[in-house]
Amino acid sequence: MIGVPVVAYRGPDVETLVDRWTERDRPFTLRSWETVRSTAGADSRSVDCVVVESDAGTDLNAGIEEIREHVGSAPIIVVTVGQITDLESAVPDGVTSHFTVSPDVDRVELLSKLASLVEEHVTARDARSMLDSLLTNVPFSMYAKDRRGRHVAVSDVVPSMIGAPYIENPEGKRHHHPTDILGKTDFDLYSAALATESFADDQSVVETGDPIEQRIEESHAESGLGTKLMTTKFPWDGPDGSVVGSIGVTWDISKRKQYEHQLKRQNDRVRRLATMVSHDIRNPLSVAVGRLEVAQATGDPDQFDAIGRALDRIDALVADIITVMRQGEPATDLDPVALRDIAHDVWENCAFEGAVLRVSTTVSVYADPGRLRLLLDHLFTNAIEHGRDGTDDITITVGELPDDGGFFVADDGAGIPTDRHEQIFQPGLSGSDTSTIGLPLVATIADAHNWTIQLTQSDDGGARFEFHGVRQFDA
Repeated sequence: MIGVPVVAYRGPDVETLVDRWTERDRPFTLRSWETVRSTAGADSRSVDCVVVESDAGTDLNAGIEEIREHVGSAPIIVVTVGQITDLESAVPDGVTSHFTVSPDVDRVELLSKLASLVEEHVTARDARSMLDSLLTNVPFSMYAKDRRGRHVAVSDVVPSMIGAPYIENPEGKRHHHPTDILGKTDFDLYSAALATESFADDQSVVETGDPIEQRIEESHAESGLGTKLMTTKFPWDGPDGSVVGSIGVTWDISKRKQYEHQLKRQNDRVRRLATMVSHDIRNPLSVAVGRLEVAQATGDPDQFDAIGRALDRIDALVADIITVMRQGEPATDLDPVALRDIAHDVWENCAFEGAVLRVSTTVSVYADPGRLRLLLDHLFTNAIEHGRDGTDDITITVGELPDDGGFFVADDGAGIPTDRHEQIFQPGLSGSDTSTIGLPLVATIADAHNWTIQLTQSDDGGARFEFHGVRQFDA
């Protein structure tokens, strides 16, 4: 209870009752209802409880309606003087407590006996007010469920926790407001798999009394972006100490996880770029320095051509470093992209002579279109430059991975030796004399999408690049 409660009394000779009540210290402050009603609306809201005295001739319905307009959710206690035979019809809706007293009851003594009831009601109302304020303003998902898994309290954030501003169940029914969720179980709101897992957690908490702490899960919105969620559930203890349900709190930790992953990815990129600088730039730099020394000593003009080629090589490497850095930023602006369409578009723009493209999929995936285009371009180019055996033609296939949601790019060329699979995505090992960016950039773009790459041998003996963890678009 917050402070000393203020109780308004509506009944006969109330001023005398107020004077008698204030002669000594009392557990609450007493005012007449007429005094409260005559004050400004904001002041009347400060009343914590109303006690209404009635008899057989009192029209309670009209009186309770008027009181409720002034005091909002404050508890109302009705004291009926005399015997009422039809109790249900005598007590209207909106009354918190009701009981009957004899006509000769002492009102001061009566109010003293009501003190504990007033405190109980006011404390319950204050607790409810605090809970309502908490559920309205907390910036995360908070909910309470009974032992059967039915929601009995829900914070305002729950319907819009992931993506759209509503929860849509498998039947297509949307729940926009917290009141839409009250009384429903997870099976009424989510997929069977998710509901089964959540209900099992709830029952574990209820039956064992042990909390489930900081469980991290991933959910996906319509955009295909994964939302990292951290959930803690703990028992809801009833007044007698028994577990009456479970309380859960779920935070969206996507930004934190994204930052952690971005930091790790950035550190990995820095290490790869350091390798590129130390491995690839050092060689042409040594050539340029050596040729310059010879040119200074001999004046041989042919040395300057070699120096120019070395500097061009360094310039290309610096451009590669910048490209890798830019393409390695997290891919957050994702769109549904049809693999068939983008693969054919890249192929036509590159105009590879003597090679064939075969696309065996019609799926669309969530991706950054520009970066996916660049990824395919480098994979096609790598297959053409390094997969051909002599002058033989080569066939490149783009397809989907069964039961995975990902895709692959394979060729029927010479393949990549197994002992190079672990190193092929490292800078400086692309096999090109002019750029080290090819396959390392493919790895960088995949990592920016949170995809993983697996390099295997194709059915025809060539190279097969598989991309896992890809979100498909379901039209």
